[in-house]
Amino acid sequence: MTRNSATPPKPWSQNDAKTAAALWQRHFVDEFGDDVKAAPFGTRFRVLQIIARTLDRTFEAVDGRFRMYGVAFGANQRGREISAHTLAQRDARKEAERLRDLTSVVFGDPPPGFSALDRRRVR
Repeated sequence: MTRNSATPPKPWSQNDAKTAAALWQRHFVDEFGDDVKAAPFGTRFRVLQIIARTLDRTFEAVDGRFRMYGVAFGANQRGREISAHTLAQRDARKEAERLRDLTSVVFGDPPPGFSALDRRRVR
């Protein structure tokens, strides 16, 4: 499939990456093993074309993804979702920042509960 150069490429989802990795496993690894260089000439190209057709992407997009992430195609990479723990930490820092007084702001003291001494007391 050829895309118009004005059309931006669609982002890869985890499902796309997992599908690409499964197709790579089925069409390449199961037949030729893990070593890309030991496979017959053109095999990698042929398998990447199969993946591109299956995912409705350009060969260049699939090849670029393969070169960037390897045979996993970025499957099981950390998503962009923010964990609940991280959000709780952010909220705690904002609340502590709100409790700072003018002196601590001027002299650069950390917010209450975030100094090295406070962290040491928690342990």
